[in-house]
Amino acid sequence: MNANEVPYKPTPGEVIPLHGARFTSIADELLSERDARLAQSKDVLTFGVKFLDLALGGIFQNDLVLIGASSGAGKTALASSIAQMNALAGKRVHYFALEAEPMEIGRRIKFNLLAKRIYKHLSGDHDDVNYMSWYLGKIEQKCARFEAEVNQQIAERLSTLHTYYRSAEFYAEHFEQMVTSVQDSTDLIILDHLHYVDSKDPSENRGYKDIVKKIRDTALRIGKPMVVIAHLRKGERGRAQVVPELDDFHGTSDVPKIATKAVMIKRASDQISGNPAIFPTYIYPAKCRFEGSRTGFVGLCNYDIRTGWYDEGFLVGRQSFDGSKWERLDGDQVPRWAR
Repeated sequence: MNANEVPYKPTPGEVIPLHGARFTSIADELLSERDARLAQSKDVLTFGVKFLDLALGGIFQNDLVLIGASSGAGKTALASSIAQMNALAGKRVHYFALEAEPMEIGRRIKFNLLAKRIYKHLSGDHDDVNYMSWYLGKIEQKCARFEAEVNQQIAERLSTLHTYYRSAEFYAEHFEQMVTSVQDSTDLIILDHLHYVDSKDPSENRGYKDIVKKIRDTALRIGKPMVVIAHLRKGERGRAQVVPELDDFHGTSDVPKIATKAVMIKRASDQISGNPAIFPTYIYPAKCRFEGSRTGFVGLCNYDIRTGWYDEGFLVGRQSFDGSKWERLDGDQVPRWAR
């Protein structure tokens, strides 16, 4: 289907035949269950955040992971971290950077690699080491000695990370076509983000519903994991929430329904780090189709804006009953996977 074609929609009451559809015996299904499950377990991908890898078990082969946050809360930072960490592990990643300017994802990854070396190998005050200063060429003196080393690392270990930057209208059909073209040469698809996919439908809600269905159908057909970034509604609850909920996603209520896993992010403005470069962040695994008991816990994680990474350490808590504050868990209250 090209971008100008109108998808076929059955008339009310029309019966669409399911060619080749049939039931299968569970006994037949389970004959090869163990081998298939253990084979898939070897290909689990990482979130790049220890708390999420422990809480959700990583990114599974048939996962469709939805990440939600308000503007500026760190959606793209998490998405690029997921892309970078999996590419460094040798995985093939295809990243739809629909919101970013050309080369932005690659530049941010390169800056993160440079910043890590600056903090590790150079003594002194590095308060000036930030993405904007680097972008404007104001810290070249500090970066110059690591430039060749980082470029070599990118060439050798990040060549499997591919990006697509939007330059014109981009519809769900374009997403389907491009994903289909790389389905045999990718291990992970990242869509950043859902609300930059165009719709032909004048009804925003109906348009999002069609986009979400196309993404879900594409994910099921190719059988490769997808990470989808999405915006949240603005200020509709009328009260402060520690973390957003699934029904806070902007657009149709079908948005969270497509996900096997969902992650919500919010800056922890009520927490003080003592370091202006460290942003305490609440990370909430809001959905896990594989094991619902993994949800309901809220991790307090530190994001370092200088290097673009989350620290490995974290605290585990819950949102209070009224949703107004984060309450830390201790001892046996902490789930076993987080101890």
